[in-house]
Amino acid sequence: MKRAKKVARILIMAPNMIGLKDGINRIQPGHGMALIAGNLRDLGHEVFIRDTALEGYNNIIPVGNNDLVFIGEEEKITKKFIDDLRPDWVLVSILYSNLASHGKTIARIAKEVSPKIVTVLGGNHVNYNYNEVLSDPYVDFVVIGECDFSVGELINTYHKGGDVGNVKGVAYMKNGKVFETGKSDRINDLDTLARE
Repeated sequence: MKRAKKVARILIMAPNMIGLKDGINRIQPGHGMALIAGNLRDLGHEVFIRDTALEGYNNIIPVGNNDLVFIGEEEKITKKFIDDLRPDWVLVSILYSNLASHGKTIARIAKEVSPKIVTVLGGNHVNYNYNEVLSDPYVDFVVIGECDFSVGELINTYHKGGDVGNVKGVAYMKNGKVFETGKSDRINDLDTLARE
């Protein structure tokens, strides 16, 4: 497949997690992130992936006076990584609720590096809580439903100056209210996700 001219520089991230102090804290492999990255590369984008929980897996910080711990890299390391990379977009995958607070932290860090960075959050947690997620001032968009292809459509539409309101599977704040385009279509033929 012939690749198009690079359109955007995109960083896909998995956030730090909250786990149990004496429990087994597993890092979820970023299979979905890899599929999205492949699709974005096919659209001509330059894509990078970073899992901050994996990168800082040995950094364990107690949370309050209970058995919970925060696992992952320090904010200053994440900020330096984003600053050095200088992406146009930061996409954050929040599969589970124990990743949600740091997912929003990544959005804040990205905007501190540059307010021009467009932030997008997605994943299972976001699907069911997108109104709450969009109340965060550092989150530009959320993707809901099957986002393997809709993320690329969102980014391409945005960069061409098109109306992102026509991209299914997207929600964002518009005039102080949540605007939702409806869930993207379910992917029935998983072979469409196959990489060459």
